[in-house]
Parts: sequence; structure tokens; C-alpha cells
Amino acid sequence: MEIFKNSPRLIEKIRSVLIKPDTVILVGSGISVWSGLPTWPKLISDLADHVDELGYSGQTVRDALAQGDLTLAASYGAFQLTPLQFGQFIRNACHAGHAKHNALHEIIARLGPDCFVTTNYDKLLEDALFERKDRDRPRIIINNQVIELPEIIRSASRNFVFKYHGDVDSAETIVLTREQYAAFHGIYKHVSKALESLLATRPIFMVGFGLRDPDFIAIKDNLSAAFKGSFGEHYAVVPDLDSTAADYWRKVHSVEMLTYPTKNGPNGKLDHSNLLGLLEELTLGKKFSAATPIELSEEKILRISRFATKLESLRPVEAPLPLMVKEVSRTQNQTISRRIAVNEKLQQEANVILLGSPGAGKSFILKHFVADRAKALLQVCLEEERKAELGQLCIPFFANLALYQGRIEGMLQNELPTGPTITDLLARNQAIVVLDAANEMPEQYIEDNTFVRDLAKFCKVFPNFC
Repeated sequence: MEIFKNSPRLIEKIRSVLIKPDTVILVGSGISVWSGLPTWPKLISDLADHVDELGYSGQTVRDALAQGDLTLAASYGAFQLTPLQFGQFIRNACHAGHAKHNALHEIIARLGPDCFVTTNYDKLLEDALFERKDRDRPRIIINNQVIELPEIIRSASRNFVFKYHGDVDSAETIVLTREQYAAFHGIYKHVSKALESLLATRPIFMVGFGLRDPDFIAIKDNLSAAFKGSFGEHYAVVPDLDSTAADYWRKVHSVEMLTYPTKNGPNGKLDHSNLLGLLEELTLGKKFSAATPIELSEEKILRISRFATKLESLRPVEAPLPLMVKEVSRTQNQTISRRIAVNEKLQQEANVILLGSPGAGKSFILKHFVADRAKALLQVCLEEERKAELGQLCIPFFANLALYQGRIEGMLQNELPTGPTITDLLARNQAIVVLDAANEMPEQYIEDNTFVRDLAKFCKVFPNFC
């Protein structure tokens, strides 16, 4: 057997994936094992013991487990328990209220991405994420939250943990038995579709995941058949991988493999401590910053050029008028006022509120301003030798608040062509966002403070806009 070796190229490639804002980290049960929680086979074995303790037949569970049919073994056990007893077993197995997150959870929490999917029922990943001081708490989405599921599959969705196999505190959401898996693809197929959508549209980095999960294999098989094995950016860390297995997963399932060696530990158990070192190595790459050059395909650059052309078309036929405003500055001793051209003021300041009577020319001058920025963006898109400058350019956006429906982000995204997202652009670039016609906004959004809250949220999520 030829042992697969990680190449420096692959390490750098994964580092580049981990700084992408839309990357999803898929966390498997192997991570929680470090906190004393059971592997899947051990969980089923414990279920057999639990059934025996209640005076039922655990042997049937063990027989199915010995034959390698874990979902049937779980079914035999759960069949003999009431929903309350099953829920209590899951809580006991997950050491609910006692287990603590470990070093692996902590390093995963700071790898970079803030989008997570996990098969684990426990709350250890969430606990590690909640302790981060530099980020907001993520949304926790469980498989029975039908309304929230469409939100996380949006390309711009960030800062969530999707627990698609359920949560320890909600026994009815647990996916373990054959019947529960069947429901997952039947009655609750929206959950399977949500996972499939994330796998098909996002860069995915898998850790603590043995690639043997029935749901995962089924979805990957469907995607491989539909896309002929070529889709997405998928990476996985697995132990003791050989070259044949690495080639199989890369060619058949489009998953690039990273591996680490295990060691013989106490009590005959394998020591996975090298995983921690490997993840540490991945965090040593370049850190994300707004100055990171934008990474766009030729197709996306073409779409951005069309976006710039659309914005440039906003330019009024008439030349810009020398619209003047009164600028007032105050010091401790005096108040100074002066007249200044609006265009000059827009060039100087990061944040400007432009007030004036209807018909004074506010929209006129703002459209000229945005069109000038769009023209500069278009020139860079069209000149091959200047495309490297894309990461340093401000991206212009223009939104008519008369059409506002509760989400600034949604308005701006709707202006973009298919392909690039507002999150991709604003994560790597400064942006100029012009919000016009605030006085024409539907009154309901002003009266209930929706717009104020939405603007504050937008500024927090996208600090690079001005």
C-alpha cells in the first residue's frame, strides 16, 4: 500500500479555501470523540446496553451491529424504547451538561469560515464558537426549522451552524435509525435538499468525518451522477490515507484529500493527535484582509463588467451641474461654514448624508458619481494587464430606496448578475454604496424602524462599504 503524502500545493490550496467567506466546514463525530463522546459504532453498542438495562433485548441490536448494519441496529434498539427513553439515551450518550469542547473544536472555530454543518447531536462545536470574542454568535439551525432552512442555502448566508442530524435537546430531530434516515429523504426531504444545495454551491472543508455517513454518501452519489463527478470545491482530512483511496475520492467524488498518520495509543485505541498539528498548520497561512486580491474567474469578471456597464448607463445625458452644499465644521472656539461642490465632498468623505429639496439635483449628481466609478471598474475588467487591480478597486452600488422591501443586502444582490455575490465582493473590496430616494421609501419601513435596524445590520456585516 502506497501512503498518500500531502503536497505543499494542496496545503496552500486549502489555506486559500479557508479564507473564502462562503466556505462551509463540515464537522463529523470524530471531533467530539476527543471530548469522550462515543463513535457511531460505540453509540449503537451503548444503545444495546441501555436496552438490556431496561429489561428488553439488546442482543438483536448487537447482532445487526456485528453485521455492519448500524442503522438497522439502531432501529432495533429505538423500536423497544419510548420517545422519552430514546431522548434520555441520546442525552446520556452525549454527556449533556457535562462534556466540554476540546482543542480540536477550538481550532476549528478559528480556522476562518463561520459557516458550519455538523452531523453531531452535541453542543460542543457551538460552545467553542460562542467563546470567540471577535465574532457574533452563530445561528443554530436544526433540521426541523423549516422556515430558517432557505436562509442558510443563500449564497450570501453566513455565521450559522446547520445540525442536519438533529440536536441533543430535541429527540424528535435525531437521525440515527433506518426509519429516521428514510424520513430524512422523504417527509423531511427539504433538509436533504438544503444539505445538497450547500455541497453543490459552496467550498466544503470536512474534518472529523469518515466519509461513511449514509446521508453524505447518498448525496455525493447523486451529485456525482448529475454533474459527472465535476462540481464544487470539496476537501477532507482523513487519517492514514493511501494513494489509491485518495485517487478514488478525487476522481469519482471530486474530493481532494489531506491526511495525517495515527499512532497506537493506550488501551489499543488509535492516537489522532497529529490531526491537531495539521489543522494548526492550515491556520499559519495568510490571514484574510480587505486587501486580499479578488479571486474571480474570467466568466465572473465578464459578468462584473456587465454590471459596471449597467451602472454606467445610469449617467444622465446632461453634464453634471456644479451642485453646491454648505459644509459646517465646529471647533472648540468657532464654527466655520463654507460652500463646497457635492462631487468634491463625495470624493473626500467616507459617509455622507445629502439633504435637499425635491428637484434640487441630488439624484442627478449621485448617478454621475456612481457612473464615474463604474467606468473605472469597467476599464480594469476589460484590460488584461490591469485585472490584478480588481482587488484594490471600490465596487460601486446604487439602490433606489423607493423600491426598498426590508433588506438592503437583497436590493444590492438583485442588481448583480448571476455568479458573483455581494458577500464575495464586499469581503475582499471596499465598496461605495449609494442609497437614493430615502424620502420615497415605503412608510411602513420607517415607522417600525425596519430600515434603521437593517442599515445597522448591513454596516456590521459589511464593514468595508462606505
